[in-house]
Amino acid sequence: MKSLLVLGANGAQGGAVARRLTAKGYQVRGFGRATGDLGSASDVRRAFDGVTHASVVLPMVHEEKIVTGYVDNVIDAARRAGVERLVFNANTTIPKEPTSLPAFETRRAAQEAFLSSGVPTVVLRPPAYLENLLMPGLLDGNAVSYPLPPDVPVSWLAQADLAAATEVALTAPGLEGMALDLGGPAALTGPELAAALGVGSYRPLPLEVFESAVGTAIADIYRYLATEEGRQVYAPVTHPVLGINLTNVSEWMETRR
Repeated sequence: MKSLLVLGANGAQGGAVARRLTAKGYQVRGFGRATGDLGSASDVRRAFDGVTHASVVLPMVHEEKIVTGYVDNVIDAARRAGVERLVFNANTTIPKEPTSLPAFETRRAAQEAFLSSGVPTVVLRPPAYLENLLMPGLLDGNAVSYPLPPDVPVSWLAQADLAAATEVALTAPGLEGMALDLGGPAALTGPELAAALGVGSYRPLPLEVFESAVGTAIADIYRYLATEEGRQVYAPVTHPVLGINLTNVSEWMETRR
């Protein structure tokens, strides 16, 4: 039986992947804060013992030295286990050109480390998740708020579609060594998002309010997305090689009524 390690299982994305692959017959185990320390090489090696496939999401940490240590531990453990396929979810799309932002650049460095590791790897790069809108204060019956100007397009992705993409990336032949962008079926401006959700209006969330909830590294992503250079970074098209059906915003909203 194929054994899947979901590293980052404490997060909603990891949970969606774990549920989908369990239903597909994988023997799934999780690794997160409750089960081990990603900074401990011995903890990570134990987690990979007997594992054939791995889905990896790094914690929301953006200090270069710490992230490098995490990635090195995962690569070492995956090599020792003889992992057949590793899928790294960068948890963000990545600008084509380098930036000064740790939230992008630590993930760019992790992507390159995994792809050059010798472990058969596929990288997935999703933009914003629709489930982000479930944070308190962002969505109600009258309006949706998000920390972007109303004219910036976002290709909102449902976490169920991330799980479907992860399944393909773990199993389809010939994908090793690829970094694949994800995105919902359409890139929507703020007013278009509000209309798709069936609420009255879009209200840009002040960045200082957002920053107090998520920290500076994540808030800096949204500062960048609001610039001319960054405004298309969260509007990717899902790579056709994945061949998955995508959930539109209205469909996603219907499941929450």
